[in-house]
Amino acid sequence: LALVWLSQERTDKAIEHYQMALSLSPDEAIVLNNLAWILATHENSSFRDGVRAVQLAEKACTLTAYKNAVSLDTLAAAYAETGRFNEALQSAQKAVEVALAMDQVEIAKEIERRMQLYRAGKPFHES
Repeated sequence: LALVWLSQERTDKAIEHYQMALSLSPDEAIVLNNLAWILATHENSSFRDGVRAVQLAEKACTLTAYKNAVSLDTLAAAYAETGRFNEALQSAQKAVEVALAMDQVEIAKEIERRMQLYRAGKPFHES
């Protein structure tokens, strides 16, 4: 349901549904990742919560043994949102390495574009 709410630009409802899903199943890496991404990167600052995004993304990365490029990318974005740019760059670099190892070239390119922001001391926000 969260994805449906997002497609209808009802981020508040999407967040609510992701949180409900986590209350039922707290170790769902995809749900953790998706909620962390919203909290780290949403264009509307009222939906962002970098500290919570880091917590969720770190858990998603732990559950995926730090071998999922998307989760590592989300962690990088969350670190950047909290001003932890060195850690953002480290996570993003690891994400690129994992993506390339899995032949996910387009994902690697997207992450590399976000790394330019982190190098400049800026977080990534959806637009």
